Amino acid sequence: MFFVNKSLKRTFIIHAMKNKTMEACKNEIKIKLCQKIAESLELELEAVKKEILSGPLINADETTVQVIKEPGRSSQAKSLFSQN
Repeated sequence: MFFVNKSLKRTFIIHAMKNKTMEACKNEIKIKLCQKIAESLELELEAVKKEILSGPLINADETTVQVIKEPGRSSQAKSLFSQN
């Protein structure tokens, strides 16, 4: 890039450095924000797990079954039978 004088070149370089620094700061803030959100979600997940495990019974079952005459599906299609 061609510059008329050294002062203009120096101003351009300083401006470019400020932009790079600001971009780096923005990225740092984004990273820290994402880390805080992840930590918060981890705490929420642990609270949900604790609540589920505190109950008297946890039961979920999905059994694969063959349904021969199911409307709109072939007899070889995978079907699930759920009972909670």
